[in-house]
Amino acid sequence: MPRRRERRTIVVLRPPPTQETPVTSASLRPAPPGSGLGVSVHRGDGLVVVSLTGSFDIYSLPGLRGELDALAGTSALVVDLTEVSLIDSSGLSALLSLANRCARTGAVPFGLVCPRRRLRRVFDITGLRDAFVIGADLAAVRAIWEAGGDH
Repeated sequence: MPRRRERRTIVVLRPPPTQETPVTSASLRPAPPGSGLGVSVHRGDGLVVVSLTGSFDIYSLPGLRGELDALAGTSALVVDLTEVSLIDSSGLSALLSLANRCARTGAVPFGLVCPRRRLRRVFDITGLRDAFVIGADLAAVRAIWEAGGDH
């Protein structure tokens, strides 16, 4: 008599996935350690500087987009990316949207401070380098504006 093959079922038990709530810092506070995006706003001399720290990505964007849109068109606007460790396509899209909104509201200057070569490379690779005034520091952005450069 032929031997019957036994069928064995293997069950792998895994813990249920944890749901992590995206952390945003649209309330203008420092990013919690190890997550999210910190935002601070400095106003003066007809200029608004929004300094970001942490990851500027899809998880940090929902609360931040409204804050950024509210600042567009009020005066010259600079987003400081000095302390940004990561930017994804959502972050790039938000910056492009903000630049376009500033342009539509009466040619209000908009610029980016981006001293990190690795982060500037993202703008080069995506072809967005010429869509922004990008300087290594605030003085460089102002110098480009004064020279009449809008890109």
